[in-house]
Amino acid sequence: MRYMVDHDLHIHSFGSMCSKAPEQTPARILQYATDEGYPVVALTDHFWDETVPMPQGGWGPDFYTSQNWEHIRKQLPLPRHDTIRFLFGAEVDMTLDGTIGISPERLAQMDFVLISISHFHCTDFTISADEAATAEGKAAALLRKLEWVLARPLPWHKVGLAHLLGQKVSGGDPDLHCAVIRLVQGER
Repeated sequence: MRYMVDHDLHIHSFGSMCSKAPEQTPARILQYATDEGYPVVALTDHFWDETVPMPQGGWGPDFYTSQNWEHIRKQLPLPRHDTIRFLFGAEVDMTLDGTIGISPERLAQMDFVLISISHFHCTDFTISADEAATAEGKAAALLRKLEWVLARPLPWHKVGLAHLLGQKVSGGDPDLHCAVIRLVQGER
């Protein structure tokens, strides 16, 4: 059986600091959904809820301070289409101590939220420098954070995990990436 992708729930607009392409507007994202035949897409710009205390130091405060509620809601209202569900959401990080950057109140106001537990390029914010230095450390951090997030009473019908085993785990180093995946699977 062939795997078919029929949705895209991880799309950043120009409003997310990682996507500065001015043409990446909600209207263009809806056009992308139309062109690809996707019945569901989600706008998930990076976000840190200002009501959730953010650990100081490391990468987070510099990146997230301006990506607050007022910033991401500028994309609203999202354009509508008769056959495409266009969800408003965000991508939030889980810090190295298990803090998720969104309050229950903000989560309730969104259609879909991605939680990233694997932004391991964000040393001293999402992972300690010691753990980030080795495949064993990264695998341990990934498994610990996965257990933490899965133990939370989240509305899983509208929450997903962003790039769980993607390149953010290893910084794009294929050998390190394979080593982390083998360790996560319990191999040595």
